[in-house]
Amino acid sequence: MRILIITTRHVGDITSGADLRLFEHLRPMLNRHEFSLLHSVPRAPIPLEFRVDLAEFFGDRIVTFGETGRDWRKILRPPGPMAIAAHPLAWRRAVTAAVEHFAPDVLHADMLQACLVTPPALRKNALGFGQDSFRRFSATRSSTESNWLKRFVFSVDTLGYAFYERCYKRFGASAFLSMDDIVASGSPDNAVLVENGVKLQSADSLPDAPTIFFGGNLQYLPNREGVSYFIKEVFPALSKIIPGLRVIIAGRSPAPDLLDLVSDQIDIVASPADLGVLLRSARVAICPVKWGAGQKNKILEAAAAGRPIVADPHMIEGSAFEAQKHVLTASTPAEWTDAVARLLMSSEEPEKLRAAAREIVADRYSWVTSSAIVEDCYMRLAARKDVR
Repeated sequence: MRILIITTRHVGDITSGADLRLFEHLRPMLNRHEFSLLHSVPRAPIPLEFRVDLAEFFGDRIVTFGETGRDWRKILRPPGPMAIAAHPLAWRRAVTAAVEHFAPDVLHADMLQACLVTPPALRKNALGFGQDSFRRFSATRSSTESNWLKRFVFSVDTLGYAFYERCYKRFGASAFLSMDDIVASGSPDNAVLVENGVKLQSADSLPDAPTIFFGGNLQYLPNREGVSYFIKEVFPALSKIIPGLRVIIAGRSPAPDLLDLVSDQIDIVASPADLGVLLRSARVAICPVKWGAGQKNKILEAAAAGRPIVADPHMIEGSAFEAQKHVLTASTPAEWTDAVARLLMSSEEPEKLRAAAREIVADRYSWVTSSAIVEDCYMRLAARKDVR
C-alpha cells in the first residue's frame, strides 16, 4: 500500500513531539507499506545531532514545498498565537501535484494545517491527524490569561478554530490524542483515538540529591511561561526548605528570558543530546505548564523513566493519569512548594507514585499499539475508492 504523508511543517527534528509521534507510528510499518512525503522548507537549520534520517522512512519519495510571494495572511489570518501559517491555495495545488506524482492509495494529513490544505475531494480517502483540539487550546488560555486583551484575542481565536475544525468531519478518519479533544471537536463520527506512546525505561533507584527536572522545547510559549512561573513563584520558598536544591531545565533553543534565570542552583541545558540522561539524574520531574492542547509527552516520558511527577492539573487532562494517585498536582505556589518538598524529603510517597505511573505507561501507552490503530485506518481507507 502507498501512503502519502502531507504536512505543512518541515519534519525531521527529534526534539519535536509531533515528529516523534509521526515517525514512531510509521516505523513498524516500513516493511509492509511505501511512504512518501510532502512537507515544507525548514524555517531554520536543524542541528545534525537532532535530525531524523528521512531516507529511512521515505527513500527519495520526498517533495519539499516553499511558499513565495506576498504573505497576505498577516492581515487575514486570526490574531492569536495558534494562527494558521500555511497558504491554503498554494498548498492545495502542491497536494494535488503530489497525489498525481506518487499515486498513493491513502493520504495522511498530519495536524490541523495539513488537514485544511488537503482538497475536500481527497479527504474522504484520507486520515486527518487532528491530534488535538486547537479550539480547546485557545479556550483554555482565554480562561486562564490574566491580561484582558489577551483573553479577548484568545476568545476570538477560539471561534476561529471552531470553524477550522469542521474540516475534520470531511475526512475518512480523524485521529485525536485524547477523548477530551474528541469531545471538544464535536465528537465527529469519524473520530479515532490514537494516544501517544513512550518507551519504558529500565527500573532504577531515585538519586538522593534534591534535584528537580523539566524538559521541553524552550522556545514554546507554554513551556517558557511554565518554567518562568516555577522559578519565580515556587523556587524561592522551596529553596529555603530544601538545602542544596538544584533545578535542571533542559531543551532546545532556550529563549533569552529563560537564560536570565540561570544561577548557582538553576541550570539551563540548551539542546542536550539526551534528555533522558538528565531526567534520570533528577529525583523529581515537574510539569508546570498551565495551557496547551493534546496529550503531554512530558508526563509519559517522566513516568516511563520512573520519576515521581508534580504537574499542573491541565497536564493530565484527557489521560489515564489520576491526580494524587499517579501524579501530584498543584495550582498555586503554596501547593507546588508543598508537593515538591514532600517528594524530595520523603522515601515512601515517591516510590508509590512512580510505581503507579509506570504501571499506567506499561499497560496503556505503547507506540506499537497506537501504530496498529493508524495502520488499521490506512487499511480501511485503502479499501474505499482510489484517491486519484
